[in-house]
Amino acid sequence: MGSLTTAIVGLADVFDAWTRRLIVVLMAAITVTVIANVFFRYVINFSIIWSEEFSVYSLIWASFLGASVAFREKAHVAFTVVVSAFGRNNRHRITILNNIVVIVFLGIMTYFGADLAISNWAQQTPALRISKGIPYMAIPVSGALMMLQVARIILLQIRSGPRDDDEIQHHPGETPAL
Repeated sequence: MGSLTTAIVGLADVFDAWTRRLIVVLMAAITVTVIANVFFRYVINFSIIWSEEFSVYSLIWASFLGASVAFREKAHVAFTVVVSAFGRNNRHRITILNNIVVIVFLGIMTYFGADLAISNWAQQTPALRISKGIPYMAIPVSGALMMLQVARIILLQIRSGPRDDDEIQHHPGETPAL
């Protein structure tokens, strides 16, 4: 299990690094496109017809990819009141079980997201004239990335064993759950 864990953790690290870079590129492209369109619309009196559609689809991709990064950082909303009431060993087991349930949900999301993208592949967007499946592909791609990050978390939790801070993570300025 050691080499499998190392491989999955390494793969998750590589995909996370590339995901973060892609998010930066997408957000920069949105910024440049929107600023250029404002300039063209109000200074040159000519609007870039595809800028809104490009910005919306890029934001969709950045948001879904950002969810993968949030899983890695454990930055999604979590209710820790019930989990924190258990002892360290049970808290550890519940956290792993919770993450397994999350992987099942993400698997379902990925499957149906791929089905949605494939079923819309023949249609074209009005302005960009690209397949409507491309924006929808954000669902299965991000679902697969999120599953990889959650698998990484599970494997690291199993390897580290029960800890006093299992799944009870507080950020600066946040009030701890009672």
